[in-house]
Amino acid sequence: MIPEHFQNNGDRALEDVETLVNAMDTIRTIPEIESKTAGAYYRTVESIRGHMHQLQRDVEQLLLSIDPKSGTSNYGKIARLLSRLKNAKWMNRISPGAYDVSINRVTEELIQYFHELEDSLIKLDLSFKYPENVCKAQEIFDKIESLSVLERSVPELKKSKDEMIQRFLDYVQGNFKRIQDKFNLQDINVYQMKQDLKDLEQIKREYDNLHPACVFLRKHDFSDIKKLNDEIHDLEEKHKIEHEQETQRKFKIESELNGLKSIIQQFDNERRAKIDSNSNEYTNIDILRETLVKTEERLADQLESIQELQTKYNNTLHPLQSIKKEYESLLNTQDCSPEQISFLQEKRHNSIDSLNKIIEDKKNIISERQKNKQLYDFNNRFDASTADIALLYTSNCRKIANVRLKEIATDTYDILEKYIKEYGFFLDQEIDRLFKYLTNISSQDELSQYSQNLETRLEQLSTLTEFKRVFECIEGAKKVEYWRRKFNEQYRIMSGVMEEYHVSGRTKEELYSIEDLMNSNDAFEAEQRMENFNRVQHELVNDFTMKDVTEKVNEVRKRLNNLANDILEQNDFRNIENYAKKSPRDLLAKLEKAASYRSAKYSPVISSISEDIRVYFEGAIKNACEASIDKRSAQMLPLQAALRFLPDTSQTLLTSHIDELINKFIEHE
Repeated sequence: MIPEHFQNNGDRALEDVETLVNAMDTIRTIPEIESKTAGAYYRTVESIRGHMHQLQRDVEQLLLSIDPKSGTSNYGKIARLLSRLKNAKWMNRISPGAYDVSINRVTEELIQYFHELEDSLIKLDLSFKYPENVCKAQEIFDKIESLSVLERSVPELKKSKDEMIQRFLDYVQGNFKRIQDKFNLQDINVYQMKQDLKDLEQIKREYDNLHPACVFLRKHDFSDIKKLNDEIHDLEEKHKIEHEQETQRKFKIESELNGLKSIIQQFDNERRAKIDSNSNEYTNIDILRETLVKTEERLADQLESIQELQTKYNNTLHPLQSIKKEYESLLNTQDCSPEQISFLQEKRHNSIDSLNKIIEDKKNIISERQKNKQLYDFNNRFDASTADIALLYTSNCRKIANVRLKEIATDTYDILEKYIKEYGFFLDQEIDRLFKYLTNISSQDELSQYSQNLETRLEQLSTLTEFKRVFECIEGAKKVEYWRRKFNEQYRIMSGVMEEYHVSGRTKEELYSIEDLMNSNDAFEAEQRMENFNRVQHELVNDFTMKDVTEKVNEVRKRLNNLANDILEQNDFRNIENYAKKSPRDLLAKLEKAASYRSAKYSPVISSISEDIRVYFEGAIKNACEASIDKRSAQMLPLQAALRFLPDTSQTLLTSHIDELINKFIEHE
């Protein structure tokens, strides 16, 4: 009876058994009954003590079964086992020391387990050097936080746990402060106000935890309503599966039973229709009837199992539902509990309304302050290594279950992430500014300086690839790819420009050579070279359209078009004594060569110059003839010397005439 009672009544079993034992004790005060029931009584006591020891072993086994890596454990189950065990305190009365031994042993093991966790946490280096240790700390921290459900059963845990958590929080928050100071992430006054706000919100959370509904949950070893709902859900799902399995077994037995009944019914029908029956047939049908009876017994047992399963489920579910119902009822309580009022007074707040008002006002002030955009100075060296570690550190801290730490870690991470993104934007803007300036710059000195500045910014961007989290934060891969594409495009453009400049240089050399030919009156060569140039330019015009080249081409072409007139204007042959320096013979030879190529253009020039030379010589001869006798010969000598600088035809015509005059002048002298 007692074992079945323990199995079916769960948490209330020991309390109910205590009532039973008290009743037995009362009855056994009658001497006649005491002697007759002594054996049964002590067997009952031993059974209860065995159950109590089993609870102790269950707790110990749960502690031993905790996965050292994942920390998987159902602390709620441990807490409920402890609650059951504590319900057996009355056992000291009928079995002195039995309860004390069990509860002390379990308590010692729990405290030892806590100190092992505490030692593991203390040994971890939680500085920036080892951000991965935060993940290890998180696992330990989560286990320690989960121990909260045991505080009612083992009060010694609470103070030690709270002190250890506070030490951990203080250390980690100190690291957050160093991140703030290192990068000047936000206005120091705003930062301090946020810390004050977190303190106030923590007071609010602790106040809420003192609500009668929350206290009631913890009294029943549930840290929050989610834990209770999860347990109810898990219980319902487990029962659903078990009930389905048992029901399937019942259907199978019923199917077997119906099959047997059908066979027996068929046999009975056939037997009534026959006069003679074989004795073997009776033997077989008797076996079937025995099987039918056993199958009916199996079905009855299965139905009983289903009923027991349902009873056990109801007995387990009902207390949980009662807890939830009472929690929801208490949750609607509007008045502050004495514990909540005392707590607020201890924290120097008059009421929860005044605390909420202070929290709301501080949030508004922070919100207003944050509307002013934080200005960052990125001209100094950006410490990407520290920023990368800080991102990982704060990210890992966000995973820790403690609400206060999670909020501070999230706030620090978000502000740090914003700061790093601003740095990425700054680099992008600087590279863009320098790039645009360099593509339009002309000064060599400025070119050198701005090139160096651009190289520095590009190096700062590329260096960030070594810091994975920072690089991802600024979308570094996207930026690097953009600038790689941009510089490749510019390279292609500059390659084209350089080729244009190269072609431009060769083109200008050609044009300069044409100008040299025109300057030396080599009209034929100038015309031919210009024609060749025109053909080449026609082939290149689709690829290169350099403005300065085009201007030079137009200039040379215009000058070449006017070359004939320019030659006439620039060559004055009045002073015959200058013929040795500027030979009409050479000029006319060049013009005759050009006339063979451009007759219409240069033939008139030849005729004009030839006529001018004839007129100038005839005028000079006339002047010599009209001079005094003693000067005539002297004036004729320059004419005679200039003859060799005239074309052959002119020499032939004038030489004999001049020689004749000179001889004549000599005779007269």
